[in-house]
Amino acid sequence: MPSEHRTEQRTRSGRAHIELIATARRSMVRLFTRMSTHRSLRAVGDAGMRVMFNRLASQWERIRAGSTCRETTAAALAELPHQIAGPWHIPSRVLDIACGTGLATSVAQAAFPAAHVTGLDVAASMIDHARSLVPGADFVVGSSRELPFEANTFDLVMSVDGIFDEAEIARVCTPGGTAMILYSMGARTPISRPVADIVERFEQAGMTCSSAAGDSWCIWAYKPAISSQQD
Repeated sequence: MPSEHRTEQRTRSGRAHIELIATARRSMVRLFTRMSTHRSLRAVGDAGMRVMFNRLASQWERIRAGSTCRETTAAALAELPHQIAGPWHIPSRVLDIACGTGLATSVAQAAFPAAHVTGLDVAASMIDHARSLVPGADFVVGSSRELPFEANTFDLVMSVDGIFDEAEIARVCTPGGTAMILYSMGARTPISRPVADIVERFEQAGMTCSSAAGDSWCIWAYKPAISSQQD
């Protein structure tokens, strides 16, 4: 067998192996996501997610290298002033939930250079990498279901391809503040939930929403100012 043919076979085999690993990873993420939506299984799902992403942290930048996440995040943030149901104010404090190694956090920094930006992730190893990759932002290890922040702390709360809790987002968002949820690959995002379900839960938490669903899915939410809530 010619050496060129053997090299081509090894290349195809290597690509197939990489795709098999990626498919298995996506399946595990979907499983843990489904488990985390059931109260009785939530602790197991969250623990599985934490272990998996701690192990993936050192590879995460390479895994996400070919994605359009940075571009779709920037576009979704640019659309935010046009989608909310109230007046737009440039945020001074931003929270990025399930920040991973800080890709979306860095996009928020670029979009709002005067803002104080904080990233939160359940995986400590992800946070370690984010601190080195995104200087100038603060990073915190914590659960997206029990955010370790006081109420009414952030003018903008965002999550890109992550697990989040709508009621917790509403709690830490300031009156007159906004939230943005983005699934950068739409239905193909392993961790995605139905847009209608997210909108319903935000509205139950007292926020108004708009959404768009195409190649990517985005939900923009607005927390009415105190004066509006009292009228």
